Amino acid sequence: MYDLLMALGATQLETPEDMKELEEICDHFRISSKFRNSIVHGQWLLTNNRMPPPFGLYPPYMWVRVYTIIDKMKEFNAVVGADEKTAQQHVFTIERLNQRAQSARILGARVSRFSESIKTRVRFPERGT
Repeated sequence: MYDLLMALGATQLETPEDMKELEEICDHFRISSKFRNSIVHGQWLLTNNRMPPPFGLYPPYMWVRVYTIIDKMKEFNAVVGADEKTAQQHVFTIERLNQRAQSARILGARVSRFSESIKTRVRFPERGT
């Protein structure tokens, strides 16, 4: 999809700035798509709450959305916070889910703005509409 959009952009867009914006939008979409797959195809788990002190203000457990990893020890370490790199890819707290939702809203708004801005400047605008 990325290659197709970039090829269409090369034939339709007039300025290097438009191509740069299209490339950045596609990169944002590619990253978001990877997160989306981990979230949608994951499962809810209950784990220890790793919030900072004071501990008395936080419940001892929290819900996380986790993409199932074949290596169960790697998955366990990610869920409990011992493997931060894997956790960043596959473990989503409620806060991180909210961040991903905000990122999706930003991407949608960016695509809308870009579409509006190029509507009258593409090389071959639609005829008869």
